[in-house]
Amino acid sequence: MKVSAISLVWLSLSTLGLVACHSLAPNDSEVQDALLPPRVTASHRDWLVERTELCQQSVPEQRARMMELTVGGKTPEDRMERLLLASCQPERTPGLLREALAQFDEPPATESERALVSLLRDHARTYRLLEERNTQLAEQLETTINGIRDIENEVDALRPIRVIP
Repeated sequence: MKVSAISLVWLSLSTLGLVACHSLAPNDSEVQDALLPPRVTASHRDWLVERTELCQQSVPEQRARMMELTVGGKTPEDRMERLLLASCQPERTPGLLREALAQFDEPPATESERALVSLLRDHARTYRLLEERNTQLAEQLETTINGIRDIENEVDALRPIRVIP
């Protein structure tokens, strides 16, 4: 079998590349550490389970509970429940989520509460930015449509009116 010089050079470079990559590869303990999930504490899990249970309620039940919490919910637990409930369908009721987050003007007591409130604030901020962008795009679309209408009216005005004999 005849082997060309190009094939030998390619084989040599490929082998050299594999050896270099292997020497730079992380050891087994580094790989194991990278594959481990982040630590989830019991309190984190409790908040997530509670949110899941609240979100599985029917919409009328969610609304009723939200009204109860809005009127009388002054304890930290009530504020957290209201926040969890408001996070169930933020696309339908973004104002409720913003109001619930506004109740947390003082930092939450536990690390898991702080992490959850921070996460929801980040998502609410992103959603608000998307809403603003959608509003801008809707305004641009309306301006474009009005411009096209104006052009159509001008074109119609320039057309001679034909009289059929």
